[in-house]
Amino acid sequence: MLTAVVTDKRKKSNRKYDIVFGITNGGIIPARLMARDLAINRIQFIPIRNKKLQKGEMPNLLNDKKYLIVDDIYDTGKTFYQVYDFVKEFNCHY
Repeated sequence: MLTAVVTDKRKKSNRKYDIVFGITNGGIIPARLMARDLAINRIQFIPIRNKKLQKGEMPNLLNDKKYLIVDDIYDTGKTFYQVYDFVKEFNCHY
């Protein structure tokens, strides 16, 4: 399964994450699988509807936490970069 391959790469990188962000357009299940395999107990969801980030519904972000952003596909990158740019504003680690 692809999530296992990606999870193995994350493990080999020795980067540790506190929270997994799953993008709601399809990243919920991969986020759950990766969180389980990486032993991360906290998952939050990034609200995306009609390919737009719902900023008013975003979970609170903490500066001292490291976030792993997970989506199911990466085609144009527009959805990912909406989330990435938003999270970056909070000086979070990702």
